[in-house]
Amino acid sequence: PEHAYSSYGGLVAGWRNQILARNATIAGGSDSIASGPSSTIVGGQYHNATRILTTILGGVGNRATQTYATVAGGEGNLASGYKGHITGGSRNIAAGEYSVVSGGVQNQAVAKGSVILGGVGQVATSENQTIPQLP
Repeated sequence: PEHAYSSYGGLVAGWRNQILARNATIAGGSDSIASGPSSTIVGGQYHNATRILTTILGGVGNRATQTYATVAGGEGNLASGYKGHITGGSRNIAAGEYSVVSGGVQNQAVAKGSVILGGVGQVATSENQTIPQLP
């Protein structure tokens, strides 16, 4: 139903979804675009998975824009670092390589290997920094 696909080896389901690269998959949801090779979106709405092997698992308006980046739910999150990961929350950014934001609101893990474990408005700018600091 109103899908678009311009490559091969992929799967598209749901409503008004687009797969634009080889082996891309959208398994449900609506109005999402998987334009990275082997990228995957599973449910939700208005997502964008733009690089190779990016993954978005539900939520609304999430983006995975760097290789191996993952967003697992939430809304308005951006995983833009190589192997950056976000596990839910709202308007979080995982921009550093290997960075992680685990929930919360408007958090930014910008340094390599940085981790934010929730909260509001936290920014991790030092390599391998964890917020809150672990004992």
